[in-house]
Amino acid sequence: MTIQTAASSFGIQGAMKRYSFMYHDGDTNHCPGCGHSHWHVGRATAECANCGTALPLAEVSSTPVRPLFYVRSSKTAMAA
Repeated sequence: MTIQTAASSFGIQGAMKRYSFMYHDGDTNHCPGCGHSHWHVGRATAECANCGTALPLAEVSSTPVRPLFYVRSSKTAMAA
């Protein structure tokens, strides 16, 4: 049986090599913290079901940030 120390774990090695971990939809994603592949996927992040490590979704991080709505005229701004 091999005992894996924290310094040699996949998550620490990836952080030291400056990898950007992201959750890719449709691929087998292994958790950088524990190595399991069970995820709770939300709108912007995916969370490991085993240890709770959160990763950003690759689809969300590749799209530019845009406002959800525009305010063309505001009655409260006009009154002030």
